[in-house]
Amino acid sequence: MHYVKAIWPRSLSGKLLTTSIVAIVLTASLTVCTLIAVLPLSKSMWAQGDLSHAISRLENAIRYSDAGPPVEVILTADKRAMYSILPSDLIYQILDADGHVLLASNGSTSPLVAGPFDSDFRSLEISRNGIPLNVGIGRFQHAGKTYYIQVTSSQRIREIANARDARLMMRIFLTAAVVAMLVFSTVVLLTLRRVLRPLHDVSVAAAQIEPRNLAARLEYADLPTDIHPLIAAFNFALARLEHGYKVQQELLATVAHELKTPLSLIRGQIELEGLTDRATLLKDVDFMSRQVQQLLQLAEVSEFQNYVLEKVNPVVTALEVTDFLARLAEQRRVLVAVIVPLDPVFVQADRGALYILIKNLLENAIRHSPPGSHVAIAFTDGYLSVKDDGNGIPEEDLPKLFSRFWRGAGSQEGAGLGLSICREIALAHGWTIAAVNTSPGAEFSVAFESNDYVLPSVAT
Repeated sequence: MHYVKAIWPRSLSGKLLTTSIVAIVLTASLTVCTLIAVLPLSKSMWAQGDLSHAISRLENAIRYSDAGPPVEVILTADKRAMYSILPSDLIYQILDADGHVLLASNGSTSPLVAGPFDSDFRSLEISRNGIPLNVGIGRFQHAGKTYYIQVTSSQRIREIANARDARLMMRIFLTAAVVAMLVFSTVVLLTLRRVLRPLHDVSVAAAQIEPRNLAARLEYADLPTDIHPLIAAFNFALARLEHGYKVQQELLATVAHELKTPLSLIRGQIELEGLTDRATLLKDVDFMSRQVQQLLQLAEVSEFQNYVLEKVNPVVTALEVTDFLARLAEQRRVLVAVIVPLDPVFVQADRGALYILIKNLLENAIRHSPPGSHVAIAFTDGYLSVKDDGNGIPEEDLPKLFSRFWRGAGSQEGAGLGLSICREIALAHGWTIAAVNTSPGAEFSVAFESNDYVLPSVAT
């Protein structure tokens, strides 16, 4: 088996990177939409701020005569060019306390806005020669005298400037977004490569596990803690697989051993020809057939996918089993009694598996009961019990009852698989099977799960 690299769109790296990029794009789009929505609302605030700033710059650029009044405004070349090129849109005036124009960028002697002025800063809108203007008026002191600065900026100039600033802002924003996306993508890819490298190594190690090295386990070292439960589950599955493989190997070895003896006997009897005991030969063949049949049943009941659970009345199943084993009971002179409860009961079970379980328990009880005794099958309080009047089970043999191919001392019948089949069926259903000695005989019981054993009052 070779490690196959995941297709990029379906890989964890691809999904995380795609999600991150989408998140960045959505965030950037939301930011742009917010700026576009807020920008028109803030134009007047920006206008006031620009006019106040322009007044401060003009105040610092004023030069005064020795007598005190302003005589000149010293501007940078670009500022002088702006006031010269756009005389109707950009205007400044320096006024004395009486509102007379002392200095003006357009040479006008008429103030843009006539006084009086009662605050340090004021902003208003006017129209001059059909051009809407924003006017800022600022008051300042020099040599104990009060002066005013009036500065204008037309709305069309501001719209041009805002559009230019918006384009510039958009270019800067898009450039920053692209750079951020590239840096983020690089960081994500490098981080994921470093984080997922141990996972890749674990995948390679898992691909190298074969039936010959099922004892191998995946290591947790350097793996993210989020992956630990997955590795633990995989190791647990490996442990179960290893156990199942060992059981299978042991089963094959035991089967080979169990079949070797009767096959050798059959071969020897055939080679003796005239001395062959036909009855003994048939007995050995029957034994082997029974053993093979039970092996097939054991293999079938050991796989849960073979079960089809449905609501079953175990009493009806017990009566069917009793009819099937009636001839064996008659041969053994054993009376079989099924104690039927007053109210019907139901369990969630595979009908065929439940039949095999009851048949094996009842057949085992009949074979171990003395002639003239009886066997009872009862259903009480969520339990199925099969009780006989035999000699009981030696205490030292109780832990071995449900082991595969185990037979008690002196036992001449059976392959030692019937009770192990019962255990597999019980485990598959989540039931509990047990055996205890009674006086006289022994009792086998199966405890159904409380949610499986349904009384008629709640049965549907």
